[in-house]
Amino acid sequence: MATILDTHLPFRDNLMPASFRGVRFHAEVVARENGRRVVQHQFPKKELPYAEDMGRAAKSFTVRAYYATFPLDDPNADPRYRRDYRVGRDLLIGALESTAGPATLQLGTFKPETVVVTKYRVTEEDKLGGYVVFDIEFAEFGLPPDVIVGGVQNTAQDVTQKAMTTLQLQQNGLLPWTLEQPGTPPTNSQGLTLSGNPNIPGGF
Repeated sequence: MATILDTHLPFRDNLMPASFRGVRFHAEVVARENGRRVVQHQFPKKELPYAEDMGRAAKSFTVRAYYATFPLDDPNADPRYRRDYRVGRDLLIGALESTAGPATLQLGTFKPETVVVTKYRVTEEDKLGGYVVFDIEFAEFGLPPDVIVGGVQNTAQDVTQKAMTTLQLQQNGLLPWTLEQPGTPPTNSQGLTLSGNPNIPGGF
């Protein structure tokens, strides 16, 4: 008699054990949240609003993990299959509270994600002896703001670099003007004072 195990289910080919920072756990519920950062504009005397797309929102993950007492200890020391459920519990708590920074989260058939832990809750009940539940919230780590992505440099970093270059040129006397202190009356329409460098066009 055929069973469900005799039927090839493609998703099982890519099904991975749930884990965070290399610590495996049973995942009862997995939720992923994402979307677009949309600013809704509404205008006086107009019937239609305008939804401005400000880019992709950060991904977040909510996981309900658990450990339960297993009849025998796994020979490979898999924390999911231990007679003492506290082994897995303590390993996962250590991974969640680690100060090592972001880590890899693997959930079922989803692609691995680099995430940080925002908060978690551990629940144990007397009526369910040998059983512990984790409710965990993860947030996408992403990239620092000074990293160039797709050939586009961070605007703030670009402006800072150009400002530093301009300041260096001014200090070396290679600019025909110098910026005055706030409150000093400007000498031209741009609020700049001519440096008087005769070697540069525009100097005097």
